[in-house]
Amino acid sequence: DPRTEESRGEAIDYLAALDTKALKGARIGFSPEDLDGLSAEHQRIFDKSLAVLEKQGATLVETDNLNGTSPSGLSEIAAIPNEFKASLNKYLAEETSDDLRVRTLSDIMLRSVWSAYNDAHPEKMKYGQDLLQASDGTAGTDDPATQAQAQATIESSRAAIDGTLTADDLDAIVAPGPNYANVSAAAGYPTVIVPQGYTGAGR
Repeated sequence: DPRTEESRGEAIDYLAALDTKALKGARIGFSPEDLDGLSAEHQRIFDKSLAVLEKQGATLVETDNLNGTSPSGLSEIAAIPNEFKASLNKYLAEETSDDLRVRTLSDIMLRSVWSAYNDAHPEKMKYGQDLLQASDGTAGTDDPATQAQAQATIESSRAAIDGTLTADDLDAIVAPGPNYANVSAAAGYPTVIVPQGYTGAGR
């Protein structure tokens, strides 16, 4: 693609940095309960993925310690409108040219042509702009109550993940689908999602 072409001769070949022995001795946690909602075909695909990890030298460890953490992760969603407004306003103030007409999310909502068009033609907007309006109505991240809520969510999410890793001496946790994506995002921890394969229907 054009963007990759621009880096020709400058990018480092990541293949050269891969280590075929990287998983040897690694302890990978998984929960059998994560399979409960899967179809038989999806279960076979996940089981095959676990077998690949074992073949590469990982030790699989059954753990259920993260089950029930969805509310902790989902509570982060309430902070997104505040963070979006604060981050966008910071970007517009510090990273754009001086002649830009809009300097805040409020400016975008009040002055932009597309905003007026969206209001006039809601049938053409699949998702509308309610989320932008809701974000613009928040206090932003400077609000003490918002900061306290965000910090509580971060700490509880990190405690849940750290506790699981420590209790079973794990290096990582694997699950089918984005089971723990919310709690990981709330904790600020990395999550890697990769395709495991296709079903007979091609999905």
